[in-house]
Amino acid sequence: MYHYFLFPSLVSLIKCENFSDIQSDLISWIYNYQQKDEGRVLSNMGGWQSSKNPLEERSFDRYKSYIKDHINEICNDTLNAEVILDNLWININKKNDFNWNHIHPQSHLSGVFWVKCPKNSGTLVFDSPNNFSDHRIYQAMKKNYSTKFYMHEVSNFQPEEGSLILFPPNLRHGVTPNLSNEDRISIAFNLQLNLIESE
Repeated sequence: MYHYFLFPSLVSLIKCENFSDIQSDLISWIYNYQQKDEGRVLSNMGGWQSSKNPLEERSFDRYKSYIKDHINEICNDTLNAEVILDNLWININKKNDFNWNHIHPQSHLSGVFWVKCPKNSGTLVFDSPNNFSDHRIYQAMKKNYSTKFYMHEVSNFQPEEGSLILFPPNLRHGVTPNLSNEDRISIAFNLQLNLIESE
């Protein structure tokens, strides 16, 4: 007997090297940047999300290179494409702030880089794109198969400072409320892919 898991969604996670070398400087940069950007409201319920693109700031180049190096490390392992960092924004969630479920249209890949995430400051939650069509199957699936083939209605990723995650932009996702008394800081971004022809 054979069982196949067809058409999976690839989610990639990497623990970035030497993050402690830049963490405090990056956090200071973010708070300074916040002072000159009033922010915007999209998926964020409370908190601050940058309305400008930090990629346009020369003082951000050091952090851009760091993030892009680790994006490339993942993509070089999984894709045959040139990866372009299209846009990027910063999120600061205070106590009880959260992000509604949403998608990232008009991008080929999306991601999050976790800068500061105290205990109980929120979890990244992905909804299965097949929740409607496969709802009954999810309910009936035996646990050993649902675990083996990731056939769940939702999947949770606990953020870890200095980690970066990439995921398909059509995967509906959100962030649960920050229940800590400290700020939760993340950097979200979108990527474009230019395919490289195989020789």
